[in-house]
Amino acid sequence: MSYLIKSDYFPASSEHMFTPFDSEQQYAKNQSKLGHAWRWYNSNFTYRINDYGYRMNKDLHEVDLSNYMAFFGCSYTVGAGLPLEETFAHKIAYLANMDYVNAAVCGSSADFVFYNFTKLVSTVSTLPKIVVINWPEPIRTLYWYKNSIVDFLPHFAPVLDHPKLPEGIKYWHDSYKSHIFEESNYTNRFEYIRQNIITLCKLAGIQLFEFTVDDIQNSNILHIPPMPHWHQDKLQGRALVLFANEYFARDIMPRKHRIHDYFKSNPGLTGWAHPGVPYQDRVVKEFFSKITI
Repeated sequence: MSYLIKSDYFPASSEHMFTPFDSEQQYAKNQSKLGHAWRWYNSNFTYRINDYGYRMNKDLHEVDLSNYMAFFGCSYTVGAGLPLEETFAHKIAYLANMDYVNAAVCGSSADFVFYNFTKLVSTVSTLPKIVVINWPEPIRTLYWYKNSIVDFLPHFAPVLDHPKLPEGIKYWHDSYKSHIFEESNYTNRFEYIRQNIITLCKLAGIQLFEFTVDDIQNSNILHIPPMPHWHQDKLQGRALVLFANEYFARDIMPRKHRIHDYFKSNPGLTGWAHPGVPYQDRVVKEFFSKITI
């Protein structure tokens, strides 16, 4: 039995040059638009997926469980659009001289973090010395359908209305939409999940470092924003390239793309992307300012 929930976001034991968000087609467009000055112009990194569907440099059974830490979160923790070596999970573990488990998946939720954390601490032979959680947006959730996890991201609700969705999945998505947007529902559920993990870590003697990209209301969680306020007006030419080089991962989306509409980014920019290297480095800096190795 594994000590993590099996992820099916990527095929297990596989390697990919690109992903659905970080696509080869979009990469070619960005090369053309941003030119040779773009940080990722000659980028050739791969996404290595281990035996349980997680982006790690090892299969789960190869992790040194006598000296390791565990990371939980969503695509920001996976490191979407970035080489593995630039992700904060890899950097923190390397600098701490520890092995690590990256239990994050793209599109994750607080529910998934809790389920995976619970699976780890109740199953693994030796508990991690440190747990790092980059909390996803509280409004995200998940449900089980025919023993498989289905993520519910409200940003993508219009896509999930497609008539070709299996009847059962469509029913559950419609049911979730009817109540998930009620603020007290998702904020209280999030805080309940969070307090459970805090308590379990205290009882088990595990150091916990938690933070969030989103400035969650009524919460004392450390807020590490992905980049400075990015509503720069109509960046073009070299200014746009410099901005992209500084703050964006490789997976920049074009203007007028559906994702751009969901995330309401400024139309003067190329669109939306996962945060780049500076964000990852800020997480590393905050971690070592608060955790004793």
